[in-house]
Amino acid sequence: MQSLIQEKAFLWLTFLPSAVFVLAKVIWFFILVPLVRYVFSCHISSFFGCALIPLFANWLVLFCVYWQILLMYLALRFFISFRD
Repeated sequence: MQSLIQEKAFLWLTFLPSAVFVLAKVIWFFILVPLVRYVFSCHISSFFGCALIPLFANWLVLFCVYWQILLMYLALRFFISFRD
């Protein structure tokens, strides 16, 4: 198990979710949210789904941030457990 931790691939497994989080947030806030607001005319109508967009955006960010904290904790535990 210690050789797995020392491999460079382990760092990719640790930091890849961070990159996915940044990409998902950029796509969500700069592409999908404006598209949904345009399609449902959120600026001129009172469609009930328009009020849910910030809720879904915040839920996505909360889930991704929670996931990152969990992954950082696990990475820290691996590094502490298997250090020389």
